[in-house]
Amino acid sequence: MQEVSIIRILVGALTSLFLFFTGCNDTQQSTSLGDVLESGVLKVGTTYGVTTYYNGAAGPMGFEYELASGFADYLGVKLEVFPYYNLNELFPQLKNNHLDLIAAGISVSPERANSYKFGPAYQKASQKLVFKQGNTWPRKIDDLDGDLVIVSGSSHNETLLNLQKNHPQLSWQETDDKDVEELLEQVLNDELDYTIADSNVLALMRRRSPNLAIGFSVSPEQNIAWAVNKDQDDSLLAALIEYFGIIQSNGMLTALEDRYFGHVRKFNYVDTREFIKAVETVLPKYQAWFEQYAGDMDWRLLAAMSYQESHWKPNAKSVTGVRGMMMLTLGTAKDLGIESRTDPEQSIKGGGIYRQHTPSYS
Repeated sequence: MQEVSIIRILVGALTSLFLFFTGCNDTQQSTSLGDVLESGVLKVGTTYGVTTYYNGAAGPMGFEYELASGFADYLGVKLEVFPYYNLNELFPQLKNNHLDLIAAGISVSPERANSYKFGPAYQKASQKLVFKQGNTWPRKIDDLDGDLVIVSGSSHNETLLNLQKNHPQLSWQETDDKDVEELLEQVLNDELDYTIADSNVLALMRRRSPNLAIGFSVSPEQNIAWAVNKDQDDSLLAALIEYFGIIQSNGMLTALEDRYFGHVRKFNYVDTREFIKAVETVLPKYQAWFEQYAGDMDWRLLAAMSYQESHWKPNAKSVTGVRGMMMLTLGTAKDLGIESRTDPEQSIKGGGIYRQHTPSYS
């Protein structure tokens, strides 16, 4: 509670400074930040998606959701999230002041920069032309020979309109019914030839669906930032700048990026295909033991650790002498009462016990 009080004092000081430097002496005048603090609620619009907002096993999750939750904590107010399926529904809500800001992995395109104010850039992403692995590889615009569908309201339409000036034959369709993840699924199912996805979203999807292939970059990298109403004063924007400065300095932003994107920065098509095959053919043999011995942790986490250690091979052995599916040392196995490190059930049991009683697994 003391920390929240200190934050409120700091934010109040920030508001006062803003009013002073804008030459406003009437402390009763409404400001965008003052309205949020007075209501005690930060209303954030976002979209459903793997990088934005979704309902996980423990409740709401997502990179954008966690950033927004941190900003609400910084202001000392309650967070209310309003998720939509596409940006076409979001932007009018911001213009009508039904939302305080949009946190949805938005690319700062020139057109959007003319219509909205944006906070500090916290990521960069480029737009990629996506097709299915095994089909003819389109390496440039003139190679496109099929249906191209994009999400309505995305910055991809603006990019394609600019490209069409030099490639008049370029054509595409927009859809309000599907988000980018659904369009990518259509590409995988041979229901659609091409779509366009931002590189950060695509990186996550390719870990699950490695047959999504990149034809070429449709745009250079663009900044990713939160949008606020252009017609309002800059007090909320000033608070955004302060918040992102803090989380960049204290490492929170880096930690969040690593949690959501760290495992996808280096994509390996072969390794991903091997993992998916192992999940389908090998994991079922051992899943019951992972569930039995996981204790309080999610059994899938224990299984993932085992795959990382041994690729679920009971006889796995390293040059340092660790063995089995959980790659236990001889000393650790004896301490845990494990008689055979190469016995799958005993190894999983030992790994589960060890993980429950240590802060980190190695």
